[in-house]
Amino acid sequence: MLWIGRAQRLVVIGMVLAVIPTGVNARNSKPEAAPSTYSALTYGLTFQTPKNASYCPRRTLDMDHGTTLFLIMPPACSKRAERTPSINIFYAYWMDEDEPPNPTCRPLGVAKMFGRSTRLCGFVWRGMKGVWVQRKFDATPEAKVSFSLTTTTARFDADLATFKALLATVRTCTATWGDAKHPPQFTVGVGPPCPDNGDIF
Repeated sequence: MLWIGRAQRLVVIGMVLAVIPTGVNARNSKPEAAPSTYSALTYGLTFQTPKNASYCPRRTLDMDHGTTLFLIMPPACSKRAERTPSINIFYAYWMDEDEPPNPTCRPLGVAKMFGRSTRLCGFVWRGMKGVWVQRKFDATPEAKVSFSLTTTTARFDADLATFKALLATVRTCTATWGDAKHPPQFTVGVGPPCPDNGDIF
């Protein structure tokens, strides 16, 4: 079993919990089925969500820094949902010298992400098992994204396969803001256009 130090554990758990909308942050008390495509147009980032995944809608989407995908639909959007098997996504612009240090990685295999092999890092939290990964990407300007899986020991192998399948779909994309009638017009991200059917949630 893999353990990490207290300081590193706080950073990892921050990644895990930062975007879970529970209690007053949830738009309603019940989770909803997740759309099939997630696209963060302000960052030029997109990926496919797992089949049968769910999420807790937020009251507002003004703060676009990620989401939580539950692999088992929780009965309600509450603090108890934190212990439901889930994949947590967090992204933000890279802060250069103000970036906090990455937690120590306890290697637990590899996965494909942005079309390249990426090392997975393991952790244990409150009797649950998980893996996380963080990578920089070009959002013009540079940004970072972290994905973390938190699940039960019994479900770990199956959920890890789901996690890897999601990571394999992660890519950058291009979103153009504004048009001739509503200048200024600028482009975010790199690569093919972001999917028309994708959005944040």
